[in-house]
Parts: sequence; structure tokens; C-alpha cells
Amino acid sequence: MKYSIVNDFTSILVLETLQQHIEHNICSHPSRTTLYNDYMKYQQNKNQEESTKSQPKMTAVLSLWKARCTWYDKMITGKDRSNAFKKKTSTRHDMEERSIRR
Repeated sequence: MKYSIVNDFTSILVLETLQQHIEHNICSHPSRTTLYNDYMKYQQNKNQEESTKSQPKMTAVLSLWKARCTWYDKMITGKDRSNAFKKKTSTRHDMEERSIRR
């Protein structure tokens, strides 16, 4: 034997059925046409399912990202600052009144 690739430390995995190829996530050799085509169809269906499942999540993340970008792009004026200060102080005042009433 010229290369002696099989020795005491070598493991050999023999896959005969489509289920075995799917289980171990190993594509069969193209010379086994039927098995190869079935495996490729399975992988395409699996990839299509995964992309279909992830699409709503990606849409939601994109929507949140756009909202955040819009918030950062907003120009804050002096009027906005004074309104925010008024809301903040009125909220504190309301909380203090509620705690006193209890």
C-alpha cells in the first residue's frame, strides 16, 4: 500500500440510505444519482423552510432598527427639551403626591 491511509486509528463511516446521509449531514457522491438527487432536494426544502421561518423575525428586527435610526436622526429643539423637562417634573410631582396619599 502506497499511502496506507487505513490504520488502527482510522474510522470508516458507511452510509447506505438517504436517512443516514441526512442524519450525519453528509452528501452522497454524485455517482449515486438517485441518492444524491434525493439528498439535494431534501437540503433545498430544508433551506427554504428555514428562510421562511426566519423571514418574520428579520422583518421585525428591520422595523425596530428603522425606528431606532429615525429616533437618532430626529432634531431636538429647545422646545422639545423644555417639554421633556416639564413632563419629567410633572411625573415626579405626581409620584410624590401618590406616595403622600397612601
